[in-house]
Amino acid sequence: MHILKCDNCRKEIKNREQRVVAGLGWNEKELCLDCGRPVKNFLLKKKLISAEEFAKLK
Repeated sequence: MHILKCDNCRKEIKNREQRVVAGLGWNEKELCLDCGRPVKNFLLKKKLISAEEFAKLK
């Protein structure tokens, strides 16, 4: 069984949809929604994701 944990705070991520993946290639970091909030806010501010997609991430 694969257990996902936030690479920043080490909190367990129960559902794969409740995570933010930052990075490219082999240097990817999996973050919980709390730690990944600045990444999501940046993507929304730069209009790289839509408000509907943003709402799904909450």
